[in-house]
Amino acid sequence: MSLELISFFALSFLLAITPGPSVMYVVTYSLRYGAKAGIISTLGINSGSIIAILLAGFGLSYIVDVYPNAITLIQIIGSFYITYLAIRMWPREQVPGADTKNLTTETIENYSRTVLLQVF
Repeated sequence: MSLELISFFALSFLLAITPGPSVMYVVTYSLRYGAKAGIISTLGINSGSIIAILLAGFGLSYIVDVYPNAITLIQIIGSFYITYLAIRMWPREQVPGADTKNLTTETIENYSRTVLLQVF
């Protein structure tokens, strides 16, 4: 085997075992809010993956071919969104007696955040 092929396999392996932002989000959210929140996050990640695949299959690649700068715009929007999520997840002090959101609202927000995280 050539050195290039060995290097390709080694780097491919490293990229395959490195967790991405989706995995880091699910792990962090699960540790902070429990298993149910982790399951909802995982469902959001899977739904976002399906949406991204459908977008790619039904024309996003055509738009990127016609407008090559569109991929840069998509990447910039995605990076801002991931930064926004990181800031929102930063630990904050809880105010005693503060009203907490009901579980349904929190679940919907968690699901929608993870769908957007995966699509972008």
